[in-house]
Amino acid sequence: EREYTRALTSVKLDKIFAKPFVGALDGHRDGIWCMSTIRGNLVPFISGSCDGELRVWDLSTRKLGWSTIAHTGFVRGVAPDVSGYTFFSCGDDKTIKHWSVQPLDTEKIEPISVYNSNGALRAIDHHWVDSQFATSGEVVSVWDPTRANPIHTFQWGADSVLSVKYNPAEACLLASTGSD
Repeated sequence: EREYTRALTSVKLDKIFAKPFVGALDGHRDGIWCMSTIRGNLVPFISGSCDGELRVWDLSTRKLGWSTIAHTGFVRGVAPDVSGYTFFSCGDDKTIKHWSVQPLDTEKIEPISVYNSNGALRAIDHHWVDSQFATSGEVVSVWDPTRANPIHTFQWGADSVLSVKYNPAEACLLASTGSD
């Protein structure tokens, strides 16, 4: 009876301390800096690494959909748009790139469009309803994908703005954090 109790306790402890590891998305050569899922569909998973590589994964099969070197330096942020078919990325190279989740040619992946910023970018987020996105860096800029320049810029005197996020409940509310 004592051995039975010890065996039962051992099995219970094994279950308690079991690792809940489901699977790994291997392949990045450098550390992952940012990641995101598509808001309406959790199957495509986007990851950006410190060497500028962007990868789109299929979470249902845990397989790589496609990858490309998107930026020179870090990929600082990725943000899906409202439709869920495209997303934006920003990096240290002062560019914002618009990508298709499922490109026509997976051999030669090119961005849909490229936007140039005046300073290095730290984060990006897409509006929950409208077709606009915001970036942070030295300033917070609000962009319209149909224009080459930001439609509005906010500056508070901080050295740099570290992150920017749209509020999902109040669509016109934008929050950011500064280095000060």
